[in-house]
Amino acid sequence: MHIAILCGSNRTASNSERVSHFIAHQLQQLFPHESLTTEVIRPTEVSLPLWDESIYQAGSALQGKWAPFSAQLQRADAFVFVIPEWNGMTPGGVKNFLQFCSPKDLAHKPALLIGISSGVGGLAPLIELRTSSFKNNRICYIPEQVVIRDVEGKLQDFNLPADERDTYIRSRVDFTLHVLLAYTKALKGMRDTTVLTHPQHPFGM
Repeated sequence: MHIAILCGSNRTASNSERVSHFIAHQLQQLFPHESLTTEVIRPTEVSLPLWDESIYQAGSALQGKWAPFSAQLQRADAFVFVIPEWNGMTPGGVKNFLQFCSPKDLAHKPALLIGISSGVGGLAPLIELRTSSFKNNRICYIPEQVVIRDVEGKLQDFNLPADERDTYIRSRVDFTLHVLLAYTKALKGMRDTTVLTHPQHPFGM
């Protein structure tokens, strides 16, 4: 079982990257007997051009740039998206990345959304992603999510919570990771046994 963690920030030493590695650590700690592997993906670390229709042209330069990311996504059985709130929105690099994603990358795989805010925000990007980002790639955002506000004071140490609020967030993270793992097992069985694509209906409505 392979879980890919998408870090939505392109800042150096960002809180999103720190939280992404915390999530990877927790997955290993919580499920030592699941033969589970993790990978942190930073889509904005390598410059990905803006999406355009040449992605559909065989052998195009854009297909070549996207291919390594697509291979990473196809290896995964499930995802955790760690998304910062920038100016009240999902970062543009994340939305551009998701425009490239096709059903072969994400379809019918579960994903946990984690919102990050240095203040009291963090929810708006998750609402934004739930509204439309699943339509054509058919990713399955699970009902549970986590919003980490005042993130500088949260999840700083793998083992020692900073205060009562940090303890609560850690408990919430662990609970949602258990839910994600349950969805991962259930949806893998569905993908293995059910016809989930149709040539007449390649896109969502």
